[in-house]
Amino acid sequence: MQETSILPSKEQIRCELLTLGAKRSENRAMTELVLMFERPLVYYLRQLAGSEADAWDLLQETWLQVCRSIRTVRDGRAFPAFVYRTARSAALMYLRKHKADAALLSAVDPPMENPCEPPTIRAEQAEAALCALNCLALAHREVLTLFFLQDLSLDDIARVLDVPVGTIKSHLHYAKQALRETLEKENVR
Repeated sequence: MQETSILPSKEQIRCELLTLGAKRSENRAMTELVLMFERPLVYYLRQLAGSEADAWDLLQETWLQVCRSIRTVRDGRAFPAFVYRTARSAALMYLRKHKADAALLSAVDPPMENPCEPPTIRAEQAEAALCALNCLALAHREVLTLFFLQDLSLDDIARVLDVPVGTIKSHLHYAKQALRETLEKENVR
């Protein structure tokens, strides 16, 4: 199976070089990595944490952890999955610590009945879809955000969440179903 990347090839090469520089404690390289990933990470963390302020706090924690463990990244191509996995760990630790929603954390693979076709969302429904996304369980929000809003492949999401690709497919299926049900309750078509 050919490994795909989170970033386009030119950006992937730049990321690899910056990762090597950051591993050698080059401040400029780490600054460039932060600038490259800051916006997508804040958006991802916002979906997990539930608030903008918490997302920024988690972003800081993420970069502290990345700085502490950047030397463990063996291959620069692995950096994007590494940084998302670090952000996810920071968010889950935060949620556990603050007991924001214990039920969401335990929702690893929630049972759903009567699987439906995945929802089709038109451009004019974007705002309603984002509102509905915020109403979903953490596991659903996370996989939908990574797949649709961060444009990660199934393989990349599997690396970020540290689960098999088949599990990601299952989570994505149930997350789409939950989003559809939420949109239907809000009468969004």
